[in-house]
Amino acid sequence: MQEKLSHIEKADDAKYKEYMGVKLPLAERRETAPKVETFKDYVEDSFSRDVERTIATSWALSEPVLIEGGTSLGKTTAVKKMCAELGYEVHYQNLNNHTDPADLMGKYTPNPNQRDESDPKYIFADGSVTKALRFEEGKIKVLILDEYNSAHPGVIIRLHEVLDAYKRSGTVTLTEDGNEVLEVKSEALKIIALTNPAGGGFADREPLDPAQIRRWSYHKLADKVPQSTFKAGVLALSGLGGNETAVDTTKEKITRSNDVSFPQERLGEIPGMQEIVTQYIAFHEAAQKMIEEKKIANNQRQKFSFDDREEPRRIFAYISKFYTGDIAEVTREALRYFYAGKVLDPRDKALLEEMIIKVDYKPVDNPSRQGLGSFGATPDTIQPTGPKNKKEFGNKLREALKILGSNVRGPREFISDTTTRLGISSFTLDTVELPTIPLSNTELEAIKAEGKHLHLKTTLPDDGFKQSLEQGLLTTSDFTWEIV
Repeated sequence: MQEKLSHIEKADDAKYKEYMGVKLPLAERRETAPKVETFKDYVEDSFSRDVERTIATSWALSEPVLIEGGTSLGKTTAVKKMCAELGYEVHYQNLNNHTDPADLMGKYTPNPNQRDESDPKYIFADGSVTKALRFEEGKIKVLILDEYNSAHPGVIIRLHEVLDAYKRSGTVTLTEDGNEVLEVKSEALKIIALTNPAGGGFADREPLDPAQIRRWSYHKLADKVPQSTFKAGVLALSGLGGNETAVDTTKEKITRSNDVSFPQERLGEIPGMQEIVTQYIAFHEAAQKMIEEKKIANNQRQKFSFDDREEPRRIFAYISKFYTGDIAEVTREALRYFYAGKVLDPRDKALLEEMIIKVDYKPVDNPSRQGLGSFGATPDTIQPTGPKNKKEFGNKLREALKILGSNVRGPREFISDTTTRLGISSFTLDTVELPTIPLSNTELEAIKAEGKHLHLKTTLPDDGFKQSLEQGLLTTSDFTWEIV
């Protein structure tokens, strides 16, 4: 895919940082972010890198992410270290039993700047959540909700409104301050909740209601620090090892990010999508049944479900963000992230993996998206009849050139016109099976007699063409020969 993208302009990598392949944008204003030097002793090993990748994936998708794992795993440190690297402003709130909604949303406090009776005695002070919600140009903020499963029910209920607004880029009404309405801009805010496991050494932690879990991209980490992570930390502290271990590409998961997401409204045009959707529906129903029959996650106190609405939304948002040309592989990775990521027991993961690897699509030779519709076709447009081999295409083009001469504008002219009109770098159509001119020589002679032209055109709108070109997705049905 990298070779396919090399001929067009790419996003400026200097504006992004990658976490095991997942790209996140750097904030333009970074003055209030944590200092990078604070985390000079942070040890990067395979475990911490995977935690960072898990967090980065949800942040890239603008999904609120809930990480459950044991104490001392470095969850909070990992988040703050990422914020330092990205230049994100941190708003931290511990949700212990003493925290109330006012701590989150704000309250009226004595005015420290009151000078006389004309000054207000009390002023409204934003809470941690309100500060995070307030949009500031150039800033990206992160709201950290620690010890989430220790929160008072009233706090959780108040947060539900915030989470729902975040997902739909809606608004939050600040009833604590005269019903001020705050607009939630998900592109400028990341939300993460951290919890310790319920019970099992964390006796004061109660499981969350599954209705709460569904609002989050929930991921289950180990209850204890892995032995490999412990050893890496000891070596770093003793001076016998560095603070960063080498990436083992055969074992550590790397996610391939796109510079530009594939438009979600056009996912149906991806070859194999119909087959993948059918298989995904079957997978989802089977995974739900495994939960109901307690075949997986039976030893996890925190109960969850594979939600009928949220999981499909997340899966196709993931495909839109991370699709690079292999629909089967990106779907399997989405299933691993959103389904297998909720379980901890290796046996549970193996059971899900058995189903995940069966989600597959093998493209036929010369795939076509014919039948999925076209964009901007006119009555005078000649629709492609399907993929043709290059020899037949070339022979027919030469015949047309002999008859019509300069009244034929083929691939070379199409590339020249398109690069000028769209302001993009030069590209090639060598990897695309272009439609053969579906006209006989007699028909070409008739076109010549009428003084008309024959042009190779795309059936896609300009933005759709640029997207498909960037993704390496152009196929036969994206082109047509038009009589003008």
